[in-house]
Amino acid sequence: ATVARYGRLDIVVNNAGVVAVQTVEESSVDDWDQVMAVNVRAIFLTTKYALPHLRAVGGGAILNVASVSSFVGQQGTPAYCASKGAVLMLTKALALDYGRERIRVNCLCPGITDTPMLRYHARHEVDPDAHLRRRLDRVPTGEMLYPEEMGRAAVFLCSDDAAGITGTSLVVDGGYIACAEFFAGAPG
Repeated sequence: ATVARYGRLDIVVNNAGVVAVQTVEESSVDDWDQVMAVNVRAIFLTTKYALPHLRAVGGGAILNVASVSSFVGQQGTPAYCASKGAVLMLTKALALDYGRERIRVNCLCPGITDTPMLRYHARHEVDPDAHLRRRLDRVPTGEMLYPEEMGRAAVFLCSDDAAGITGTSLVVDGGYIACAEFFAGAPG
């Protein structure tokens, strides 16, 4: 549709994602497969079918949106964490495979961002607001991030200003993973 409308494709942003709040024992194979299908397989398919269009214009940028869960585990979301770790490694592999064709592939890893997915995850807690406050207490800035901040980071990674950047991840998390190990044993 993009090529038909604009005549070319220069940028691909893979930003679909779902979370299942279930331990491994609580998850069915179908639950696990759904998370992997949306969070990983969709990136594979979108990228596969976008590559010829990017190649036709001499290159471009692919941005995969993962999560801080690519780097640190989150209790009760093993499928989500595994899928976002896979996105990180897929990003690196794609950058290696297509870099010589001037196709850059990077990953944006948001931290605690005010999105419907965050609210969905929190609703499983006894006190969702208290749960979010505890999570934000673990962020050095102590502040919630917003989609607009992720948008600015995405625009940068897809722009010519990032021409020399490929195969990497930009973590926009208020410092969350910088201190994640410190808090690993903390309650909440």
